[in-house]
Amino acid sequence: MAQKTFREEYESIGTFLVLEILALVSFGLGGVSLIFQYAGFIVALIATFFAFKNYSKDDLIPVLCLGAPLLLLSVFTGFGYSFSNGDILAKLGCFLGLISFLAIGLSARRMKSFSTRNAIYCIGGGLALLTLIGTIATWAQYGVFYPLIHAKAGSYYYDGNLYSILNEMAWLQGFKVVEVSQNYGGLFALMSASFLPALLFVKYKEDKIMFIVFAVIGGIGLISILSIPNFYALVFFAIAFAAALFYRFLRNNELAIKILKYAILIIVGFAGVLVIIALLNASNSNVSSFIAGSSFLNRIFNGNRIMIVANPIIAAALRVENLFGLNHIISGYDIPMDAIRTSSGAFEIEIIKEGGIIAFLLFIIFALFAYESFSRYLKSSKDADYVKVIFLTLIVGFVFYSTLCFDVFPVTHDSGVYLPFTTSLPLFIIIFVIGFTALPKGKEDVSYQKEVKKEEPQINVEDEYTFIDVEEEEM
Repeated sequence: MAQKTFREEYESIGTFLVLEILALVSFGLGGVSLIFQYAGFIVALIATFFAFKNYSKDDLIPVLCLGAPLLLLSVFTGFGYSFSNGDILAKLGCFLGLISFLAIGLSARRMKSFSTRNAIYCIGGGLALLTLIGTIATWAQYGVFYPLIHAKAGSYYYDGNLYSILNEMAWLQGFKVVEVSQNYGGLFALMSASFLPALLFVKYKEDKIMFIVFAVIGGIGLISILSIPNFYALVFFAIAFAAALFYRFLRNNELAIKILKYAILIIVGFAGVLVIIALLNASNSNVSSFIAGSSFLNRIFNGNRIMIVANPIIAAALRVENLFGLNHIISGYDIPMDAIRTSSGAFEIEIIKEGGIIAFLLFIIFALFAYESFSRYLKSSKDADYVKVIFLTLIVGFVFYSTLCFDVFPVTHDSGVYLPFTTSLPLFIIIFVIGFTALPKGKEDVSYQKEVKKEEPQINVEDEYTFIDVEEEEM
């Protein structure tokens, strides 16, 4: 029997560290991201070391396609303008965070001892625990359905300032409970609720533990959404659930797939047109005058809570001195500080604020490669269906919610607490998923699978990928 190498002997250490960082990031500790940015970098180095032997030349393309634009995006957002007042540790942490969790995802996929099921349990458990604590604290402090009960008298004074309880909730930040916006807490609740659609693929009689775990994780998130209540989170949960239903019943229907592809193309094209018009509206006086003259267009591009904040940010970002993000010292005369110090609600605008227009273009490139990679994963990967659906609903819910409801100033009584989008802990989870699901094109059937008895139910099979050809006969 051949002696095991150091990598093979101690790979379980790397697996444990990956699972631990996923659990801690999901739990969040109230959004203290700097710790996890550096911890993620260390874990990424360790995971890459143990997985290095299992990489092949075929991996070069997905690594470059996803890693290159994300690396450049991290440079622009990390070392551009931020509210860290020149803190080099915060800037370096922002740079390391995104690329580290992509590396963790890529490497975890190629570690033979890594368990996809355990990774999902760690992510879901962390999200559910944080959501549960915040929900119970909110019930104790405000009551159940308090936005509906106190709709006509929901204001109070704190430190001489007037606040409304209708848009806030209690949340665990570090080791204390603080008041945050519903939009901030709602994202964690939505991601926790995203585990419910996995029950479409798990039979209680075949795997009671998994069924109960997913039901508890998802149930905590859904109860939180309903009891606050959070309308946007509920709508986007419905969209994510619809995506899971489509995958469950129509993934093999050629007509449905064709309609879906055309629908996605139309949506992407429409979004592209909106972006171009928004850029012209902020930079060209003739276009802005034309839009202002139309009540319908004016409502879309000028008269809503997102664009009121976004327009001055976009206008300032188009200036040469702001290519690396909005520098408030230079741009202070061109853009109201309120716009910089206000959450737009759209993560796309926050990326422009943090890293400039070039960072936004890099994000679009990364998003296109990620979409192509994840679509291929859903179609060809040999992962269990419940794994695919959890990843699908997490991504769909996160993207939709963050486009309308992402809050970078979530702490109600302290507007100085700034949580940039690119240092968001939920984003780190999504980046991990994107890295974990990235497989070489044309090599989706290359996998490593633990040997199991044929009579065992398929739901218990753990598909873990390396680069052994599955077309070889199992011994």
